[in-house]
Amino acid sequence: MAAYVDLPSLKQALKIGDTDDDPRLGLLVLRASRLIDRWTGRDDDAFIGRAQTRVYDVAAPASPDRGALGYESWSVTLDLDPVMAVTAVATDRDGDGTFETVWLPTDYTLLPINAAQKGRPYQQLRSHDWTSLGGQWLPSGQARLQVQGTFGEADASDPTFQTPPGPIVEATIATVSYLAKAPVDAPFGVIGNPEFGTQKVPPCPPVVTGILRDGGYMASQDFWFA
Repeated sequence: MAAYVDLPSLKQALKIGDTDDDPRLGLLVLRASRLIDRWTGRDDDAFIGRAQTRVYDVAAPASPDRGALGYESWSVTLDLDPVMAVTAVATDRDGDGTFETVWLPTDYTLLPINAAQKGRPYQQLRSHDWTSLGGQWLPSGQARLQVQGTFGEADASDPTFQTPPGPIVEATIATVSYLAKAPVDAPFGVIGNPEFGTQKVPPCPPVVTGILRDGGYMASQDFWFA
């Protein structure tokens, strides 16, 4: 599991000069990081990049688009998981599980167009108009598109995509500070033993809510986990 802030940076932010509580702080950082995932409605480790290969279903277009000049276009826009960089795209035209058609970067566009400049991940892939521009087309069916890349919502200024966005780091530090002050027998408002069933994710402290909302990461707090 990823920690969204390293121990030296955390201690500097909280003005902690000794090493007495380092083991506990390390555990609190991990717990705070997972709470950030829950409060933002993301999967675990969502705010660092992970090199992965993912496969997507492709729905058949209802009808061709018509461009400004009136020609027919079978371009398709497909939702992706948040992805910082795409290294390879391929399609399985006949549904045999082999992605035999490898696309060129000129065959598709990642959207939003200015995501990288804004430090945000791409969320969609749009195939180019194969009828007029010679690009590839998306075959419809289950598991027809394969995308290789670095998935997640990391800081785009880090070329390795291993640094969480600034608001996530700040929110993690604030959460650790809050956790460190909570009573040991009822940490952060969590009641009951998770070994005996589900428990509700504790409410997000107002200071953390403000950081996440200002950064555009806040989601509903109505989450449950086992």
